[in-house]
Order: sequence, then C-alpha cells, then structure tokens
Amino acid sequence: MQKLGMTDQLSRLFALEGPPPDDPSLLRAYAQYRFEQTDYAGSKRTLLRALRVSRDDTETACALARFYLDVPEVDMRDPTEALVLAEHAVKQKPSEIRYWRVLADAGIAANHKDRSAEALRKILELNPKEADAAERLGKLEAELQ
Repeated sequence: MQKLGMTDQLSRLFALEGPPPDDPSLLRAYAQYRFEQTDYAGSKRTLLRALRVSRDDTETACALARFYLDVPEVDMRDPTEALVLAEHAVKQKPSEIRYWRVLADAGIAANHKDRSAEALRKILELNPKEADAAERLGKLEAELQ
C-alpha cells in the first residue's frame, strides 16, 4: 500500500463531509496546500477560518499576513491588513524573528517605511548577524533621509 504524502492526507481529510477540524495548524497546512494548487480564494478563506478558531494564534496571523503580501492575484493583496496582522504577531511573541521579517515586509508594502525600519532594527537587536536585515535597513535608512 502506498504511503500518502501530507498534501494527499490533507486533501482527503478535507474532502470528507462535514466541516474541517478546528485545529489552526491543520487549517494552515490546508491553506498552504490550496495556495500551492493556485486556489488563492480558498487559501484565504481557510486562513481566515483558522484565525476565527484561535484569534491569538500568532502563526496563523503571520501566515495570513504573508498571504496578503505574496498572493499572486494583485487584487487579493492587502498590505495594510498584513501590517495589522504582523503587528499583532510581534506583540504576542516579540522574540520571534520571523514575525519581525513579515512586519518589515508589510511596512514596505503598506508604505510605512518607518515601521519597516523599526522592525529591521528589532531583527538586528535579536540577532546582530542577520546580514539581510542589515542590508535592507541600510537601504531603507538612505531612502528615509
């Protein structure tokens, strides 16, 4: 018998009748699967459901923020909402560098470059060896002057 991969397991799980489980990590995984299948609207709906299930789930907030920044369908992008979600994530877990990266990206996309610069500084405070953050901060500070 062939062993099913994660995406096959998820697609079979969600193909069953009834509502999907109220587990934010499963919902995030399924949203990623839908995104990879170019079902962007379905991915967004799944992430929103995961956020409704657990409003304080920083992983879901960060995943939805990243969705709003990276979705190929331009009309689905929402950098302002991404900024709000990333702010929420860093307030809940201020030592999580990944969340600060999303906040920095959202700040640029939402034209809040000062907030992006603050996020990049925080990344460097948490890990001074973050070369990408240092480079981005240098370019951003040059623009802000």
